[in-house]
Amino acid sequence: MNNHEIFNKKRFIAPESLMSMAVIHTKIKPCGEVQIRISDCNNTIKIWNNLNDPDQVEEMLTKIVNLKEALSELEINVKKKLPVMT
Repeated sequence: MNNHEIFNKKRFIAPESLMSMAVIHTKIKPCGEVQIRISDCNNTIKIWNNLNDPDQVEEMLTKIVNLKEALSELEINVKKKLPVMT
């Protein structure tokens, strides 16, 4: 078993909101398991892979890139819905 550097970050997604407890929690455990957990008040999605397997490292990187791209596309489309300021 490899001893990976521990990474453990939690960030509220809407930190100023009194209505939301939505959070993203990212971690790398010493055993090599890497997790992304996204939760709101009612639901959780967990994405994980193991860094001890090179194929799983590539797969996790692909997941991260695809998540970032999908969120960027969503951001663009949400911004289109903002009222036009004159």
